[in-house]
Amino acid sequence: MKPYRILFLSLLLGVAESTALAERPQPTDYIKLADHYKFINEDSCLHFANEAYREALEQKDIEKQAEALGYLAYVNRYKGNYEISLDLTHTLQELAQRINSKSLYAKSLYLTGSAYMGMEILDAAYNNFNSALKIYQSLPDQKPIAAIYNAIAVLYARQNEIEKAQSYIAKGLALADTVDKRESILLNNNLAICYQYQQKIEESEKLLKKQIELIRRYNIPYNPASIYLNLCSLYFESEDYQQALQYGKIALSSTLKRNNRRSMAQVLYYTGSIYQTLNHYDTAITEFKIVDSIANDLNMLEIQLNTAGQLAHIYEQLGDFKQAYLWSKKQNELTGAFNKKNGQNELYRISLEYQYEQQMAQIKEAGKRRNTAWAIGVVMLALLTAVLWLMRSRLRFKLHNAKLQHENIMLDLDRRNREITSKSMQIQQKDKAISDSIAQLSQSKHGLKKNDQSVINDVIRKLSLSVNENAWKEFELRFERVYTGFFKTLSEKFPNLSPNEKRLCAYLKLNMSSKEIANLTHTTVGSVEQARFRLRKKLGLHSSDTDLAAFIESL
Repeated sequence: MKPYRILFLSLLLGVAESTALAERPQPTDYIKLADHYKFINEDSCLHFANEAYREALEQKDIEKQAEALGYLAYVNRYKGNYEISLDLTHTLQELAQRINSKSLYAKSLYLTGSAYMGMEILDAAYNNFNSALKIYQSLPDQKPIAAIYNAIAVLYARQNEIEKAQSYIAKGLALADTVDKRESILLNNNLAICYQYQQKIEESEKLLKKQIELIRRYNIPYNPASIYLNLCSLYFESEDYQQALQYGKIALSSTLKRNNRRSMAQVLYYTGSIYQTLNHYDTAITEFKIVDSIANDLNMLEIQLNTAGQLAHIYEQLGDFKQAYLWSKKQNELTGAFNKKNGQNELYRISLEYQYEQQMAQIKEAGKRRNTAWAIGVVMLALLTAVLWLMRSRLRFKLHNAKLQHENIMLDLDRRNREITSKSMQIQQKDKAISDSIAQLSQSKHGLKKNDQSVINDVIRKLSLSVNENAWKEFELRFERVYTGFFKTLSEKFPNLSPNEKRLCAYLKLNMSSKEIANLTHTTVGSVEQARFRLRKKLGLHSSDTDLAAFIESL
């Protein structure tokens, strides 16, 4: 996944990392302080929101409790604590109903949608955003509507529907004169990222620099570090590495001033990757080791895992196989912890998705029952003597329900097969990465001393025990149960595809992003993008208007 795609989710609710230039509110007004830091530092926002909630409980001020809960739900959603965020939004809904506040109820729906989107439950996210939008449109205060448009735009961007995303950003920007200037900056940032999707580099660069100038001119309480990092990403994608480093250093300077270690780790990982690309290995190693230390302290497991992989690769390039082995070992340990955490998150997500589907099914079923009761009443009043007709109608109704139940069962089986396919694929990709590591170690050990060769042989033996050669066959079997005949169709229409290209087609069929494919295959996002480019040529997709993933989906 390209870096600017990653930034879409963080821009959803306006995450920033440092203190703004504007005058701060009075320290005793915790709600205003929480709002002030909302676009500056998530930890500070969380602290003041907690203080506001504690104070509101003491004062038995329900409205203030509800406001504080909104900020708490926002910060926890950004930190990835989706279960906590959802619990807080449910409490917020209850309080909003107690005080009969439509605006707070709409806010709870908006935050619920944000949590669902973070968990990839996109239908639930859209329904909550849409419900919140309808409520806000009926209220005198139209300011929150821009944030809803922004959220829906991000939702469409996450699904690679860039034109729809841009249309909602345009709706939000049309309200720019009536909304918080910070929201306007968020919308323009997302628009700049849309331009990056479309390779409109100059438009994206101009728009990002304009936002920095607006922040300075109007002293807007918004940290520009995230915008500088966007510019770093932009120039990195354009292979202008000096410019990329310049803006990366500016972003780092901002995070250092505010001592925001989470953002510091993110920026250093990015600049370390640039130094690695430029073969400045010593600098890259230094920055990656700082990232590893910070990520370990803050439990940033994913970035720690990626950092270990980068360091292992650098040391291998330098011929320091002992360090390469140590970092590879750490990467494997982190992979196990990361997969375990992802498995727990996935189970919770599936459980929540099932609960949501059940809730929607109950609502639909209740509507069907009301409609049926009304229809039966009309029939009985109009056609009391048509007993046979009524009996036949009831029979058709039962058959219809039986058909719906059968369809629901089949849909559930299909969903489970997709989940099993995804898990099987992860195992296969992990095994492939281990096999590649075994091959590299085997080639490299001959130039080492006998004692070092013994260590390497021991590593090879242990790694070999974990390899499952049948993983890909298992994946193909389960994949075919869901997408019957897919590989056969590929082979018939495109006989020149290599095995790796067929696998890439399968990943795209599963609607996986470049970042997800890179993580599973232990390669870089750039390598995946190059593979996609070569695949387009082999599939005969010469026009840039034809989307590769959409083409694969049509097969």
